[in-house]
Amino acid sequence: FMEKTWAFPLALALFSLLVTFSIYRLSLNWSWILSGFVVLDLFTIWLIAKEWRAVLRLKASNAMAGGE
Repeated sequence: FMEKTWAFPLALALFSLLVTFSIYRLSLNWSWILSGFVVLDLFTIWLIAKEWRAVLRLKASNAMAGGE
């Protein structure tokens, strides 16, 4: 997925849907294991967003330098 910036918003959307569904399931029946997975998914969302920002910054700096 190198140079495929479309993958970042797609991954964020899919993980967000997963978290939303998991929170809904937690509201029906509490589970420590499921809540742990929600925390792990939120951490993954944070990492994806952080990496996406880094890629966008790198692309912008390359565009300003004249190289691509």
